Amino acid sequence: MNAIKPGSESKSYSTDLLIESSQLIKENGKLIFLVTQNFTFNNRIKKAIEKSNLYVEALFYLPEGSHSPTTNISSYLAVLSKSKTDETFIAKLSSNHVNNEVIAENFRLLQNGKKISLGSFVRLEDFSTFHTYEKNNDLTNLGRKTGLKPTLLSTIATSKTIKDDNISDSDRTIYIPKIGLSDAVENPIDFTLKAHNYIQLTLGEEILPSYLVKYFNTPLGKLTRESRMSGSTIMTISLNSLSEAPLYLPDFQDQIMLTEVNNKIENLLLEIGDQQIQLWRNPKRTQEINKLISQDQRDTSIEKWIDKLPFPLSSILWRYLATSESGRKVEYLLHFFEAFSEFMSMLLLSSFYQDKEFYKSHNQKWANHDSKYQDWILKANFGGWNQLTSDLLKIVRSLYTEKKDREHLFSVLGRPSNDFMSLLLSKNINPILEKVLAYRNNWKGHGGISNEKDNKNRIIFLEQELNNLRYLIKGAFDECRVVSPSTSKYKEGVFKFKAKELIGNKTPFNEILIDSLIPMDENKLYLFHLGQNKPIELLPFIKFNQESKACYFYNRIETSSVRWVSFHYEQKSEFTEDLDDRFEQVLSILKGDIT
Repeated sequence: MNAIKPGSESKSYSTDLLIESSQLIKENGKLIFLVTQNFTFNNRIKKAIEKSNLYVEALFYLPEGSHSPTTNISSYLAVLSKSKTDETFIAKLSSNHVNNEVIAENFRLLQNGKKISLGSFVRLEDFSTFHTYEKNNDLTNLGRKTGLKPTLLSTIATSKTIKDDNISDSDRTIYIPKIGLSDAVENPIDFTLKAHNYIQLTLGEEILPSYLVKYFNTPLGKLTRESRMSGSTIMTISLNSLSEAPLYLPDFQDQIMLTEVNNKIENLLLEIGDQQIQLWRNPKRTQEINKLISQDQRDTSIEKWIDKLPFPLSSILWRYLATSESGRKVEYLLHFFEAFSEFMSMLLLSSFYQDKEFYKSHNQKWANHDSKYQDWILKANFGGWNQLTSDLLKIVRSLYTEKKDREHLFSVLGRPSNDFMSLLLSKNINPILEKVLAYRNNWKGHGGISNEKDNKNRIIFLEQELNNLRYLIKGAFDECRVVSPSTSKYKEGVFKFKAKELIGNKTPFNEILIDSLIPMDENKLYLFHLGQNKPIELLPFIKFNQESKACYFYNRIETSSVRWVSFHYEQKSEFTEDLDDRFEQVLSILKGDIT
């Protein structure tokens, strides 16, 4: 039984064992220990190590999933010695042997890597966890894009924890949750957590409270809060950590102006909502209300939204917008929903499969789920894709609710934006897709050729579901790209790729530069989350033709051939190719047959 030694300063059996083991090494020797995350942020442990005249030379981070299937917890390989060192080398190990060799070389040469995961030197007293270190780096990069200089929170506010619901509320206070990323609020009446789970900030005169509370609820503000969290099981924000948070704030007058513009936007939304209520209360005012909201200008918001979608999806919706024939509009909208279902399945399954242990741990949750879908993939259909998408999204939601699995899931998904995660966590995607499927089956079941009246009614139904889906998607694809790589250079563990970002419908596609820690194949497509360094190789259920700029979706197996269809390229709407062993392997991945 592991027992803490009497008089132990660290109050940690593993740390006591580490210290005792260090007595066996020579003056120039090194000690390598596997330690938990607690090792890096527990001050009692740090002091015990220091008092034992031990110095932490390196901490090699083993992220969540590294010890799977035994456990999902993260850990560090700690390298200690008796030689004094002012800084500690930190890096993130992975299953990529090339990256690990680069890390080893950087450590041997005592040099920083080109990316923080490949090695960085830090003061151990300033280091909490590798997770928060990465978030701080992400925060710096995102903050730099604002064009503003960082200001420490401690210079603009005083902070305190709330005890026994003793809240000294004033018009200069706002409240930040210590745990999780629920909203910061101005008024205690809006608390969604118990009062002791909030930090109270009292602001100086140069900060507008309504501005700062909204700031903390933006992606930049939430990243700021996340970068200040620490803990092994429940991540929390301490007063000291929050006080050192860098904020990217405009001056007071610009805060007022931004808040006023934001209020105008909110008022416009309220006004539109009010007009919608009036529309249904007073149908005779339809023309009047239409004139009020359009102001004789064509609504281009749908076009702007479509132009931000990945090309495989936006290309279909552009066809729907471009045609005036009602029957074709119905056809394109139905194609879009089916393509969206297949696209989401592909993104999720590709993400899962890049981490083989993760895939093996969860593949039975979508394999053989329903007898009527046993061989659906051989003749892939809307219903089959919907079922697969539903199963994969359930896995995401289930793991996200478990705090011990959340960071591993986030890593597997490529560290996406909050908007992207919100889309994946929504429970309303599949109800929309199933409703559209029911429409399609019902319309097919009635047979015959639809007339203009039928088609216009169907467009109304489908456009309503498109609006519902658009509400869920929002900005989910703003911070990620489907890319087609071309040339690359490799230096010190980092690939610099030129890649076309397949977004919108305007060609030629924009070319961007991507820093990647993994090689990419120019014949494949990848999902790339902006600011990250590990693009996700997409399983080949979508093909992109460089010459024609056409996208083709996998459709079915026909004897010994694979059939591909395009929902937007009319010059050649389909083609077949031989079914080979490589695609047989892909089908096995899709069905969850690989163990």
